[in-house]
Amino acid sequence: MRILIFGASGFLGKKLFTHFAKNHTVKGTTHSKHNTLFAAVDITKKEAVDILFQDFKPEIVIHCAAIVDVKKCEENHLLADNVHIIGTRNIAELCAQYNTKLIYISTDYVFDGKTNRYTEKSVTSPLNYYGITKLKGEHIVQELVSNNIIIRSSILYGFNDIKDKANFTFQVLSSLQKGNSVQLDDERIKYPIFIDDMAKCIGHLITSKVTGIFNVAIDKGYTRYEWAKLIAKIFDLDSSLIQPQNDTSHNQIVPKNVKLKIDKLLKTGFTPLNLEEGLRKLKKQLQEAL
Repeated sequence: MRILIFGASGFLGKKLFTHFAKNHTVKGTTHSKHNTLFAAVDITKKEAVDILFQDFKPEIVIHCAAIVDVKKCEENHLLADNVHIIGTRNIAELCAQYNTKLIYISTDYVFDGKTNRYTEKSVTSPLNYYGITKLKGEHIVQELVSNNIIIRSSILYGFNDIKDKANFTFQVLSSLQKGNSVQLDDERIKYPIFIDDMAKCIGHLITSKVTGIFNVAIDKGYTRYEWAKLIAKIFDLDSSLIQPQNDTSHNQIVPKNVKLKIDKLLKTGFTPLNLEEGLRKLKKQLQEAL
């Protein structure tokens, strides 16, 4: 298959590119002109995106280009609108025009975290502008592209290469390896997905020829404090350096507990790795790479 990945220079995008390039013809895009591996394309410019479609002729498009910084989206609505709404509309319109399957990476932040468990049909109610614009992107995809998959994912973790931006797992590892104590939220609950597993999940859904919205998350939730304790255990580090912190009143725009129900995904035959399994695979990757 010919697979076009928008946002291939990002954390998930790099993993998707590496994963699919093993068996498919893959092209990736980036917003940066300094990345020579991927094509520099501004998705807010439809003409530029159209040229890419005409040249590469993708059968599958994976759209994971996004402003994932919630605070930045709150501070710069125009930027969030441009990427998540205008950019998504441009990509969706061209997928419809060229009869291309579109896979849109959305977020669990389309929910407010005030309900026990969310299915794909649950009422959406985002608390932050990131979630609002990503939800609008979902609606655009549904409106314009019948052959679509929308993935609502929980927080991601994993490793591509040493150029990865610092993420939670590596921040914890760095602190513990230096013998520094860390105070971490023990209130908000996350359901982390290993990026390698997400890539496999997307490949599985493509092969299964399904369409529609799919929740992707693990079943057991962890606070960042609990997550860090498990990191310490897997990597044989001093867990006594990790202390709980319960004051999250400063960040009310982030949902407290979005538990995604994944029955629909399980019925396709895919079961995500739990956090311990993912961290053990991550440990092995780091041992081999560093």
